[in-house]
Amino acid sequence: MAIRPTGQYVSKNKGAKKSKTRAKENRFSKKQFFNLCTPSIFPVTTHGKTSHPRTKSRQDLSQYLIGRTFSVNQGDLNGQNTETHRNFSFKVTKVRGSDCLGTFNGMYMARDKVTSMIRKWHSLIDAHLDLTTSDGSVWRFFVIATTLRLHGQVKKNSYCQTSTAKEIRKVIFDVLKEQIEGLDVDKVIKGLSNESFGKEIESRCSKIFPVSAAIVKVKPVKNVQVVEAMRPENILSNSTEQKNEFIIAEGA
Repeated sequence: MAIRPTGQYVSKNKGAKKSKTRAKENRFSKKQFFNLCTPSIFPVTTHGKTSHPRTKSRQDLSQYLIGRTFSVNQGDLNGQNTETHRNFSFKVTKVRGSDCLGTFNGMYMARDKVTSMIRKWHSLIDAHLDLTTSDGSVWRFFVIATTLRLHGQVKKNSYCQTSTAKEIRKVIFDVLKEQIEGLDVDKVIKGLSNESFGKEIESRCSKIFPVSAAIVKVKPVKNVQVVEAMRPENILSNSTEQKNEFIIAEGA
């Protein structure tokens, strides 16, 4: 340590940079929130919110919101407190004010429900088929069917023969084509909600072999409504409508 002469000591605080005290800013104050809305066929239509950073110039944010996806449990869609094993996916196709309007974009069943259907000593028959609805959209339906024990069965396993599995798979394809091909999307959603398609498969397969069947997933191959909404000219027209609505609201 160097020893300084008398009067040459420097204060520790001398020359220190004075830090400006800045108040902590809430990061959410810079974001604009929008409501996520589902089609009106469900009792409850508003589910959660999505956000996007605000812009200095009052720029329309619909171009950043269109195309976002979100999933909602069937229990929340029906306004029930109980959680179900089915989830519906939606994609934002329109923005009206602070509401993001979602369009049906598929369905998937919870993993725990699917795994509970797959049991030891039983045969598993899975099938998938591409079907077209009335609006021209193409959907891929995934179905699984598990064999059940026969009445008065003594043996441990409940396997079915390969020929029987082929017959069951053919029945699944026939039911899907008859019940869904050319149907309206809203009616398809209702059929998925009340499991009418799975019950129809079970009733027809009971003559061959008793099974427990369900549609576990619906995947969009070509969703016409989403494709139309994602086109640049449609996004631009939606932004123009939003701007006009904002000007009218401001004038009022």
